Amino acid sequence: TGRTHQIRVQASSRGHAVLGDSQYGAMSEFGPQGDLRDRAIALHARELGFCHPMRDEQVVVTAPLPPAWDALGLGLTE
Repeated sequence: TGRTHQIRVQASSRGHAVLGDSQYGAMSEFGPQGDLRDRAIALHARELGFCHPMRDEQVVVTAPLPPAWDALGLGLTE
């Protein structure tokens, strides 16, 4: 569905295309460039939070940056 592309479309329309996303405007390559299905884009949610619908508790899920991103030299930190 188009929902999976929405954040990429919005970022690109504001002049901030996602690195590695050739479909919506970022022409720079990112990650492995073999099979089209394996091509990466630099889009990562470090932390997501929501209220649990049954327990009424805040749930926070944290994900570290992928190790390969260190090689890009972008200065991203945890």
